[in-house]
Amino acid sequence: MAGTLVLDTIRDGTGTTASITNLLNGGAKAWINIYAGSTPSIRASYNVSSITRTGTGQFSFSFTTAMPNVNYVVVAMPASDLTNARFSYIDGTNSAMTTTSFVVQIVAAPSSAQDATYLGVVVFGS
Repeated sequence: MAGTLVLDTIRDGTGTTASITNLLNGGAKAWINIYAGSTPSIRASYNVSSITRTGTGQFSFSFTTAMPNVNYVVVAMPASDLTNARFSYIDGTNSAMTTTSFVVQIVAAPSSAQDATYLGVVVFGS
């Protein structure tokens, strides 16, 4: 069965829309799971239109639908079969976060750029 649902107002059991608003604002605005090798590829995604490898362990992500402002949060987690401790960060030196894109850099301790096998990224914001 297919159909269209059109609503003017959604209310929770208390008669307010606060919990619905919290649900919508608290959900992920974008996410992506990529193969992060020398030729990256999208394994699965939501609201991410493209990725570009810009250097060793560095990727630029473009949103399908732009964020309303740059006050969003990016959480990234690299995965690899290597034993180095790894972390990732938003690269503010080469490319600032914009409403249409952001850059993530994968780093192995203490501070060298590294490739990983896979990279998962989630974006939260209002």
